[in-house]
Amino acid sequence: MDVKATALLKLIYLEMVGHDMSWASFHVLEVMSSPKYAQKRVGYLGAVQSFRADTEVLMLATNLLKKDLSAAAPTVMSLPIATLPHVITPSLALSTLADLLPRLSHSHANIRKKTLVTLYRLALVYPEALRAAWPKIKERLMDAEEDPSVTAAIVNVVCELGWRRPHDFLPLAPRLFELLVDGGNNWMAIKLIKLFATLTPLEPRLVKKLLPPLTNIIRTTPAMSLLYECINGIIQGGILGSADDTDTEEIATLCVNKLRGMIIMNGDPNLKYVALLAFNKIVLTHPYLVSQQEDVILECIDSPDITIRIQALDLVQGMVTGDNLLSIISRLMKQLKAAAPAKGKIDATLDTTDASGDSDEESQQAANAASIKNAMLIPEDYRIDVIGRILFMSSKDNYANIVDFDWPLRIGDLLLAYQTRLEMNCETLLSKSELCVTLF
Repeated sequence: MDVKATALLKLIYLEMVGHDMSWASFHVLEVMSSPKYAQKRVGYLGAVQSFRADTEVLMLATNLLKKDLSAAAPTVMSLPIATLPHVITPSLALSTLADLLPRLSHSHANIRKKTLVTLYRLALVYPEALRAAWPKIKERLMDAEEDPSVTAAIVNVVCELGWRRPHDFLPLAPRLFELLVDGGNNWMAIKLIKLFATLTPLEPRLVKKLLPPLTNIIRTTPAMSLLYECINGIIQGGILGSADDTDTEEIATLCVNKLRGMIIMNGDPNLKYVALLAFNKIVLTHPYLVSQQEDVILECIDSPDITIRIQALDLVQGMVTGDNLLSIISRLMKQLKAAAPAKGKIDATLDTTDASGDSDEESQQAANAASIKNAMLIPEDYRIDVIGRILFMSSKDNYANIVDFDWPLRIGDLLLAYQTRLEMNCETLLSKSELCVTLF
C-alpha cells in the first residue's frame, strides 16, 4: 500500500498540471480505505482532486465516508469533513447528514468549524440539510463562550445564506450586533457589515443601532478594507437616506472625507477605484458633498489607469453644477486636445524632431513626441465617451448650467481634428444633441 500511495501522490501532481486521472478512481478509493493515516490522507487528497459528481465509485465511497466521520481520532474525522464539499451530491448529502450533525458538538473547535462549512455546501445541493442543522448552528452562534474561529465560520455561513433569504436571519440581529460591537476580527466585521446591509431595508430600526458602531469603526480603523466595507455597507443599507437629517449629514460628511483620504494618501490604484465607486453612490443622495472634492476627482481623470478615468467621468457627470461646469469641461477638453491631436500635427512634430540639429531642441522635441505617442494610446472609444459626456453635461436641465456659449465652438474645432474613425461616431453623437446647431 505504501507503493500505491506514493504512486498516487505522483499521479495527483500530474493531475494538477493538466493530466486526467479519472481512470484511477478505484485505486484512489483503495488508498482512502487504508488503516494508516498517512496513506488515508493521500487517498482523500486524490478524491478531492479527481472525484466528481458523476464518478462511478463515489457510491462505493459512501460507507467509507460514514465510517471515517465516526472515527475517534479528530485527524481521521477531519478527512471526510474536508472532502465532502468537493464531491457532494444530493444522495451523498442525504446519506452523510446524520453522521455530520453530531460533529457540531464535538469537543475540538477545529472539527466544529469544518463541519459548519461542510454543512453549508450540503445545504446548497440538499436544502433540507440546513433545516435539520439550523437549531445546532444557532445554538453555537448564541454561545458567548464559543471558540472565535467557530463563531467566524457561523458568521460566514449566515452571510452567504443571508442574501438569498434575509427574512430568515432577522431574529439573529441582536447577537450579530453584539459580535460587531465586541469583536476584534476585521474579517468577521466585514462579513457582518455586508449582512446588515441586507437586513436594514427589512428592519429600519436597525439603522439607529448601527450608526454608532459603524461611525466608530470608520473613525478609528487603520484597515482600508474594513473602512471601505463600512462605507459601502452604509450606502448599500440605505442608511444615508433613512436616518434623520443631522445623523445623515454627519455620517455622509465622514464617509466623503475618508474616501478623499483614500484617494490622496494611498498610491494604490485599487483603493482609488473603489473610493470612486463609493463616491458614485454617495453623489446620488449628497451631490453637494461630493462636488466639494472636485480637485481630487479631477486629478483621477488624468490617471494612467483607464478604469479609474471612466469612474471619475461617471462621477463628474453626476456632480456637475452651474458653478463647476466650466472648469470640468475645460479639464476634459484639455485632455482631449492632448490625447488626440490632428495627424498632421503629429507628423510635423516627428519630422521636426528628426531634422533638428540643436541638442536642447532635440531633447525637448523628443519629449514632446513621446508625450504625443503616449497620448495616442488612449482608446478612441474613451475619447468619444468624453465628448458625449461633455454634450450631456452641457444640455442637462435644458442648458440651465451654461452661462457662456463660447465653449461649444471650441468643441467644434476639436471634433474637426478627427478625420478618420472618429468622424462617423462623432456625427452620430452630435446628431442626437441640439448643440449641433451651435457647433455647425
